[in-house]
Amino acid sequence: VASVAASTYDGTSVVGGIEVLTGSVSGTYRAIEAGTTTPISQLGEVEGELVVADPLLACDPLVNAAELEGKVALMQRGACAFDIKLAAAESAGAVGAIVINSDNTPPIVMGGEGNFDIPGYMIRLSDGQALLGALANGEDINVRFSAGTLAEQPEVGNVIADFSSRGPNRASFDIIKPDITAPGVRILAAGSEQPMLGTNDVPFVYLQGTSMSSPHIAGMAALLREANPEWSPAMVKSALMTTARQDLVKENGVTAADPFDFGAGHAVPANAANPGLVYDLDSNDYFAFLCGLEAYNFVLNASGFSCDDFAAAGYDFEASQLNLPSIGIAALDGSRTVYREVTDVTGSASVYNIDVEAPAGFTATVLTLGQNGEWAASNSLNVPADGSAAYAIHFETTASTVFNQWHFGAVTLSNGQHDVRSPVAIQAVPPTLIEAPAEISAQVPARVGRVSFPVLMQYSGTTSTSMVGLSDPFGGTRTIPQDPDGTFSFNEPGLGTHILEIPEGTRVARFMLNEDLASVPGAILDLHIYRCTGWSCSFVTSATNDSGNESIVLRDPAPSANSAVGDVYIVWVHPRDLQGAAEVTYTMPYWIVNEHNTVTSRVIAPTRAIKGRFNNITLTTRGLTASPFPYMGVISFKDEAGEEQSSTLLEIFAN
Repeated sequence: VASVAASTYDGTSVVGGIEVLTGSVSGTYRAIEAGTTTPISQLGEVEGELVVADPLLACDPLVNAAELEGKVALMQRGACAFDIKLAAAESAGAVGAIVINSDNTPPIVMGGEGNFDIPGYMIRLSDGQALLGALANGEDINVRFSAGTLAEQPEVGNVIADFSSRGPNRASFDIIKPDITAPGVRILAAGSEQPMLGTNDVPFVYLQGTSMSSPHIAGMAALLREANPEWSPAMVKSALMTTARQDLVKENGVTAADPFDFGAGHAVPANAANPGLVYDLDSNDYFAFLCGLEAYNFVLNASGFSCDDFAAAGYDFEASQLNLPSIGIAALDGSRTVYREVTDVTGSASVYNIDVEAPAGFTATVLTLGQNGEWAASNSLNVPADGSAAYAIHFETTASTVFNQWHFGAVTLSNGQHDVRSPVAIQAVPPTLIEAPAEISAQVPARVGRVSFPVLMQYSGTTSTSMVGLSDPFGGTRTIPQDPDGTFSFNEPGLGTHILEIPEGTRVARFMLNEDLASVPGAILDLHIYRCTGWSCSFVTSATNDSGNESIVLRDPAPSANSAVGDVYIVWVHPRDLQGAAEVTYTMPYWIVNEHNTVTSRVIAPTRAIKGRFNNITLTTRGLTASPFPYMGVISFKDEAGEEQSSTLLEIFAN
């Protein structure tokens, strides 16, 4: 699987045109035929004198209809829909219409709901201004429309299309996307008999999109696989990426493009046929990567092995360690070492020099394996014929590192014949100034209690704390029937539905199922959570253990708190297996913690920080109610500037 960006190509393309037959501006002009007018291929040739519409925008009935009778109307784009302009021209008796674009962008296909019997075209702003100028000078201008009129259009290559999706990859920030780019602008392609926009029954049309660039890569991949049938899909992808070129610019035509625009660069198929080295992967590597994304059930069902099995087999779950022909680190905290393995496809042993173009603000040290199997600093890599060799790069922040901003570089393996290049993208996060435990779970007497724990200060200065909670749970009770197929589906009948608002500032939301709160012993109930905006809902997470005990904790959930317009969270309880019972009644405890309950809790903490020393934090409680279900809260620890550096989730049981 490859993610492909779209870019332009050098050369010429052919566009539809109109002929200006007379006057100082005579010639063939580039023009795009409207999608709502009768195609010129059906009408046949149309010729007429050009007359400026009055008003020029043609958003109202034309006051010079008598002058336009049997002529071609010249109008300006803007202020109203194309349908209105074309209808005004047709009502005035014009035999055709030309609409001047409103800016310097290329003309477009004029769409709309109308259906007009006259031909219509859009032309460039500069061409329209030339025609208006000639008419203003009193020249008589005649124009002709015909199906065979074409104009050449120069194409400027190596520009990333403005519509092409950019990185970073929000599904997994450590994986650079896109992977590569290929031509995807003005690609000559087979046409549809009845396109949504454009002229019917045109066998070939120019199209654009990543749907045009992706087939280029697919075709290259097919040719590489034909030439190398033993290559895996990952090897084919690697060959294309590591031999790509990077001489592209962003959509403004000036700024150099970066890996979030084009991935490894623009594909060069001839070079990809002889890449020298490739980065290989198999399905197990991808399953391990998915384990790192917590797709535990999918991995088990798809592979037959659990993520624990993959961990025991030595697979790394960290996305940045996936053996891709690119390196991404989305949250570098001080330093990290990234490992890669290359495989020779030349049939000859060779020594490669590893050169790293370190991203600005970072150092990069290359490591290879010595004779004793130990990693040591070296830029020289011995790759056996048809064999593999591993290397590593240790990235580290410096005093000049700019945090929370992506920086780009590259690593290239060269042996004098082959240059095997991979893009690098790194974003560093600021060092943590306060290190606090992620979670504290404790028991206290219900009447009065105390919990203490240490927090490590990594700076010297003032410090402060704040708190939300302690909050006891709410409860939602439902009765639901056994799901006939035992498989969850979005909003299917029979689910236990809980619609909740989670306001801004909520530090923790927790949802729980407990077998003791269900009427059927051993019932298997699952939790599925969605967040909705305007009733458009997106999956958040789920808990699907093979029991009736489930717990989901959301730290700092995105707010959604206006049920009147459908901005809510939906928690569904799915009755997967009721052990033969027809229905079950359950109660779901849940916590939404966004305020400090000063009646039940207080934090006692020092206001001074000394680097390398611990501050003792004390939580005091009073007036709690004894329960098997905890009180929830969050303590925040802030630096001298009042910025939160860390926080601790509190789970406090009162007895």
